[in-house]
Amino acid sequence: TEIYPLSLHDALPISWAVRFDPAWGGPAEEIFDDLTDWTEHAEEGIRHYSGAATYAINFGLPALPAGRRIYLDLGELRNLAEVELNETPLGVVWTTPFRVEVTGLLRERENRLRVKVVNLWPNRLIGDQQLPPEARRTKTNITKFEKPENQRLLPSGLFGPVRVLVER
Repeated sequence: TEIYPLSLHDALPISWAVRFDPAWGGPAEEIFDDLTDWTEHAEEGIRHYSGAATYAINFGLPALPAGRRIYLDLGELRNLAEVELNETPLGVVWTTPFRVEVTGLLRERENRLRVKVVNLWPNRLIGDQQLPPEARRTKTNITKFEKPENQRLLPSGLFGPVRVLVER
């Protein structure tokens, strides 16, 4: 099956509202103008965040070709994601290609996309080691992360590009 990007829509709109869980150190909501790795973010609560964060955008599309299968391709992400389009759950993607079929679900004017991304625990463990014990959010007997300055954070989040693809 050959797939190609929908003309004029190589990537969906750039600004995403991203909701984190404040109980795990993230902000309640942050606007991402670019889809980037959480570990490169200026805010400490995002850089060391571990858990689930939900990306949300609303977007419109031109008329789509009839009789063809249509896909939503999330590009790159870490580590897995649950996808919902127009209140329709589309399942979980956990390996490349991070893609779901959306045939019959896209609207010309208003589409509501939600992508719940879940990363791994080490970033929170590394971040907590830099905090006084009473401020830490995690407790573990894992000693692998004792020297946070020597630890490399694991890439996390939705990196994109997020595209609508139409089967030829």
